Amino acid sequence: MYVVDTDNHRVQRYAPNSIIGETVAGAANGNPGSLNDRLRNPRSIAIDNDLNIYITDFTNDRVMKWAPNATSGTVFFSSNKYSKPYGIILKDNSSNEIYVSDQAKDCVNQWFFGANEPNKTIAGVNTGDLSQPYGITLDFFGNLYVADYVKNRVVKFCVGSTTPIVVVGDSGTFPTNIYPMDIAFDSNWNLYVSDRILDAVIKFDRL
Repeated sequence: MYVVDTDNHRVQRYAPNSIIGETVAGAANGNPGSLNDRLRNPRSIAIDNDLNIYITDFTNDRVMKWAPNATSGTVFFSSNKYSKPYGIILKDNSSNEIYVSDQAKDCVNQWFFGANEPNKTIAGVNTGDLSQPYGITLDFFGNLYVADYVKNRVVKFCVGSTTPIVVVGDSGTFPTNIYPMDIAFDSNWNLYVSDRILDAVIKFDRL
């Protein structure tokens, strides 16, 4: 299990049946920094098949890549196209496609590995669609789901569409007044939402 230890500015890994974490990115003593061996308020991670860790280094305004057993990371993305990267996911069955939500610029960008700029904005194209997006995920069909924090909802962007569809937080779901931080599906496509104000994880049956 990997844990993003935001206030200690590091990522920890817990081996099966262990209650002691090992720091695998950032400084083991929890000291923040902007050099490549440090993190500052990391928010989310994605891990590829080679166990490289991709980290949204929130306060340093960058995405870092940390190879297995490395003591220092490399800057994977750092661009004036975004300000506060939060959620991050690797696209299934793709070796070079990654999505990053930008809390400050109210959007989700698609990136290709090695690029200096995002390939495109796939959510938040229209002004006012999103407000401080946090966690993101994809479903089996490639539709994008976004924890739209300030608007108290989870929205879905179908493949090829820039129009959000509210799936959690409207009058048809309970509780309606949510503050979603992150989202995830299980194998049966039930949606789980971590809520900052309720201090709870809420399960929504298959959408």
